[in-house]
Amino acid sequence: MKQKSKNNKKKEKPIYSTVPWSLEENNKLINELQSGIAVKDISILHNRSEKGIRKQINKRALIDFENNITIDEINNKYKSNFNQIEFQAVLDKRQKIKEKLLKKREKINHNKPVTISDFNNLKDDFENLKIEFNKLKILTTELDCMRELKEFYNKQIKKNDENS
Repeated sequence: MKQKSKNNKKKEKPIYSTVPWSLEENNKLINELQSGIAVKDISILHNRSEKGIRKQINKRALIDFENNITIDEINNKYKSNFNQIEFQAVLDKRQKIKEKLLKKREKINHNKPVTISDFNNLKDDFENLKIEFNKLKILTTELDCMRELKEFYNKQIKKNDENS
């Protein structure tokens, strides 16, 4: 984490712009929003960019929506103006990504090593999906899918090593 902070300083980014959010920091963010502190001021307090603050608000709000918290409660909690259609669209995209990943997994022959072309095909799919997420301005599920992909390939590599 210190290394990321140092790299950000060199690039003149806020110190914690690439550092993962802790539970404590998330709670502090919600309290600051509830207190009426502006996003610009919150970004200074957290040493993060305004874009990073907004992204985290979007991510937390989507998680709340998935946990069946109403849009009114979410908007009150984050002092925002989200709507149910946007959130449902993101959840639908997530489902499509998972289905696509499963289809790709089925296509890969488990008796042969995973090749670079297998990975590149999936990488292209993720790039296309990333474009769709950017249109929605909510990027939260992309990371989950990439983690799933990484786990899948690590298992395949381990399996291939064991078979060698």
